[in-house]
Amino acid sequence: MSAFFLTGTVSRITTGASSMVCLIGTGANEADAMTWYHKWLEEGYLDGTGTLTIENIGATPVFEQLVTENGLAPLDWAALVQSQSLPEGSEPDDFDAGYWLDCQQLVPADNLAADAEAFRRSLSDTDAADLNWSAEKNHLFVIKVTHETMELVVVARARNALMAAWSWRHHGWEKAVSRYRIIVEPCCQIVQMCA
Repeated sequence: MSAFFLTGTVSRITTGASSMVCLIGTGANEADAMTWYHKWLEEGYLDGTGTLTIENIGATPVFEQLVTENGLAPLDWAALVQSQSLPEGSEPDDFDAGYWLDCQQLVPADNLAADAEAFRRSLSDTDAADLNWSAEKNHLFVIKVTHETMELVVVARARNALMAAWSWRHHGWEKAVSRYRIIVEPCCQIVQMCA
């Protein structure tokens, strides 16, 4: 099933406020995904308080497998959507996920540790402090992979952002591609576009 990382800028003319909105949409080709996303933005942000402008809509392909610390796994979009649901009134506790870390710098493609524990031991106390290292608690991440004109988005499940980056570098699609520049971010909303 095709999936795209969809981005767009939503602006209100009357207030001058604008924001970048991202989501992963599954189940459509690129053209249909962008049309669906534009409509989704209109319906979600048009509230009668002013003119809405939607610009810079883009669709980046999502790698067709889930990256985990143990390797690549089939993507089960329904399960990922369910895993994003929180009990009512609860807030995500994601400080230990390490979203703020510069994974490109801290997880270089050269001299990559052979396994997850060796990688953990290779980190400085400063870099590893306060991160989740429990295998029972995993976070969902988006890894943006770029190289010249090539862009790809990867969905990863790992203990923290550094482990997500290590997992992509270690188990990635092709070793050449897994060496490209990466940015690791929290996973955005995942939506099934077509039934």
